[in-house]
Formats: sequence, C-alpha cells, structure tokens
Amino acid sequence: MGNLENSSVEKILNPRGFEHPVLTGVALGGVTAYAAGIVISGWLHRSTHGGVEYSDGTQKVWRGANWLLTGMPKADWVDHLVHHAYPDQENSIAQDSWNKQRPVGSPESPIEVWRDPYSVILEGYPKVLFNTSGLHRLAKKAILPFLFELDEFDKINNLNDREHWPEHLVRFDIEEANPNAFRNKYPFLGLVLKGTVETALLGPSVSIPLISTHIIALIGMGGDINSINHTGQTKGFINRLKVIIGKEKPIPDEKGEYAADILTGFESVVIGEQRHKYHHDHPQEPYLSGKKLRRDPVGFLIDKLVKMNLAKTPGSKS
Repeated sequence: MGNLENSSVEKILNPRGFEHPVLTGVALGGVTAYAAGIVISGWLHRSTHGGVEYSDGTQKVWRGANWLLTGMPKADWVDHLVHHAYPDQENSIAQDSWNKQRPVGSPESPIEVWRDPYSVILEGYPKVLFNTSGLHRLAKKAILPFLFELDEFDKINNLNDREHWPEHLVRFDIEEANPNAFRNKYPFLGLVLKGTVETALLGPSVSIPLISTHIIALIGMGGDINSINHTGQTKGFINRLKVIIGKEKPIPDEKGEYAADILTGFESVVIGEQRHKYHHDHPQEPYLSGKKLRRDPVGFLIDKLVKMNLAKTPGSKS
C-alpha cells in the first residue's frame, strides 16, 4: 500500500517520469535563462543605447520574447542611461543647473535623473550584487513619472525638439513606455504564463527547479554585471573578490571610472556582456567584441538581422 501511495504521489509530482527531475529542471532553467539573457542584451540593453535599431516586425518578436522571459518592460531601462551619463556619481550641481534653466511650468527633475542608480561606489558592492533589481525599481519609479510629465508639458506647449530635456534622456522612447500597453501594464504575466505552461507540460518536480533557476539567474545577471564588472582595473579573480568584500579598493581607469572587461576571450559564455569597460567607453556600439562575433552571440544575431535588412546599426564603429 505504501509503495502504491508513493507511486501515485510521484506520478502527480513528476507526470512525465523524468529519472532526475531536479537536474532536468535546472538544466532547462539554464537554457531559458540564457535565452532571457539574449533578449536582455539585444533588446533591453543594446537597443536602449540606440546602437541597433530593429524593423517593426522584429521589434514585435523581441517584445513578445521579452514579455515571456524577463518581466522587464524596455521603458524601465531608462535608468540605465543615467548609469552611463553619471557613472558612480550623484551630480546635484547638474540637477540644480538644469532646474534653473528649464522652461517655466515644466516639472522639476528628481535627483534620480542625475544619480547612478546602481553604483558600487555610492551603494556598496554587496548591495549592488544582490539587489540591483531593487535599486533599479527605486530609480525608475522617480524617473518615469518625471519624463511623462515632461512629455505632457511638451504636448501642451507644442514643443517637439526636446532641447530642454536632460541630454542623456533625449532619446527615451515615450511610445515604448506607454503605461496602457499590455506589455507595460502586466509585465510579469508573461513569466507567470511561462511557468504555468512548463508546469502543465513537465510537472512540478521539473518546473519548480526550472522556474527557480530562471528567476535566480535573471536577478544574478544584473548583480554580476553591475558589481563584478565594476571592480575597476584590478587584476585577478582573488583581487577582485577582495574589492567586492571591501578588503581592497577598486582601481579606476584613466577617466576615473570602474567598469572592467572580464573573461576576455570567453565572452560568449556570458552573451558578450563581460566586455563592460569597452561598453562604457562606447555605449552605442552594438558589437561588444567588435567583429569577433564568435565571442558575442548577440552581436552575431544582430549581424545576421542586419544582413536580412531587419536591423540597422547606426552606433557601430566596427
């Protein structure tokens, strides 16, 4: 009787009869997380900088994949433009200057428009490593309403040139940020749908580790790039670890910034994004490893889309 009960429970938890359901789930979660990383890099990251522009149809495919795999609307990445404009800074002088010169009646800007939202110098390495997503949410909650108010001011006053906008936010796509768009109104519904389908097809014993691996990897990607890849020009894994735990100070580059290239030559393992100093030096460059496309899966994909006339790369230096 006991064996029969155990067999029944196993069939409910593992209806497809996977021999190692947890390992299967973790492996599949790794695959879906890598797919999410490609979407984050190609859609949320590189196109936010304007280095690559996709055709209308290709944009729809990216949006759909992003909705299913990340739960992050592209508009939310507006704070990443601030990260590049003021790396490891809170520039209240720039804020005061802009507020004094803004057109009468336009909204005042919050400090988040002028403050690196996930700076390892301002926030500390542990906080950025484990809570980049939280810092990101706080920043966008202040920046997005300000930009909507600024856009509304422009419409009321028939202003179209955005000359009075903070320079680093001029290219922000207000249409992509439409709060009534389904993708922005229900950003996490795609992840819920993905998890529901996986559970129905694979059973909970596989889907639970799959979903957990996917979510943990998503959170970890941002923490990794914004902390480990901001340990400066320090050499060696051990020395970078000492920087992260506060035993050593990061070594800045010639501009006084802390972005670093990690795993040079093996960028494909992490979707090309580990060329982080190169990215900070050339934020609009869509090919993070230049023309060495074998090191940059997303760059390889973009190159193929360009050849099929489905994308343009106005930011390319390669």
